[in-house]
Amino acid sequence: MIKKICAAGLAVMLMSSAAMAADKDNLPSEVNADAIEYDMNTGVVAAEGNVLLKHGTTKATGLHALYNVNTQEAHLIGNVIVVDEDMRITCGALMSNGQGHMIADENVIATQTVAPGEKYPDGDVRTFRGEHIDFFPDDRKHVIIPNGGIAKSDVEGTFTADNLEGWIDDERYIGSGNAHLISETLKLEGAGEKCDYKGNQRGEGFLRGDSWTPTDI
Repeated sequence: MIKKICAAGLAVMLMSSAAMAADKDNLPSEVNADAIEYDMNTGVVAAEGNVLLKHGTTKATGLHALYNVNTQEAHLIGNVIVVDEDMRITCGALMSNGQGHMIADENVIATQTVAPGEKYPDGDVRTFRGEHIDFFPDDRKHVIIPNGGIAKSDVEGTFTADNLEGWIDDERYIGSGNAHLISETLKLEGAGEKCDYKGNQRGEGFLRGDSWTPTDI
């Protein structure tokens, strides 16, 4: 049975459903949009226009969305913005499997804002760009950019490669294929077929394959 219902009514229904979810994830959920249809048989919500999805500390907006109340799987299309704690993602389309895996496509920009602390007295902003990004927020903020991308830190520098992979919480990034790392702050630059950068170990970078490192940048 498919029902057209108001956003307020749906929010109450979703909060009740979430309260009976798995023990590890029983935070309330909410869907708001200009038009909403709910399939009671499948648990799928179809939302159109000014879509807002909220679950725990995560908020997502877009033009169109499908959301499964039972599995928490979500698909968003059009001017997508996702805010998850200190991360912000913008893209053309995004899918979340409800199990800690987000897939973003079309001009993806993921930004992490780091608060001031001992290592970064003035804080830091880390930006990741690519046409496709896989993001695993529960796995040390694991980022995969398989089709060429950029990882940039306002403090530490810029890392580009044909394939990029990183664990933001560990400040470790691996690039393969035309990997290029440059940091004016650390007085470090290098390029090679593969580069393994470990920012939490005094900004060490390891190059493999045909590589070069200038004496000064």
